[in-house]
Amino acid sequence: MLHQLKIESKYFKKIVEGDKTYEVRENDRNFHKGDYLGLNEIADHVCNENGEQLETGNFILVKVLDVLSDNRFVKQGHVIMSIRPCEIKEMEWDYAPWYSECNAEAPMIPKIASI
Repeated sequence: MLHQLKIESKYFKKIVEGDKTYEVRENDRNFHKGDYLGLNEIADHVCNENGEQLETGNFILVKVLDVLSDNRFVKQGHVIMSIRPCEIKEMEWDYAPWYSECNAEAPMIPKIASI
């Protein structure tokens, strides 16, 4: 499952730099080990007349390695997730070997290794 979330700039930068390897959230999305978080950085200051913080356009994809929800250690209804940034690899290839306009075959796209 991929969860799209907003994150304050100061925390976003710590994750990017490798200094923050966890995320504390209200568990309103039923987070699980193996989920992915798409973290969208939001500006530190108010950006519009409604008082909303707007996204900066910076994004990082992280994988949830573990989820702690034990009420002895975490406020009820919240979780602490152990996270690791994912490396997003770009792959280029020539479509010609997998597609033929002559016989209208659908392209056979090679599979990319999972993250």
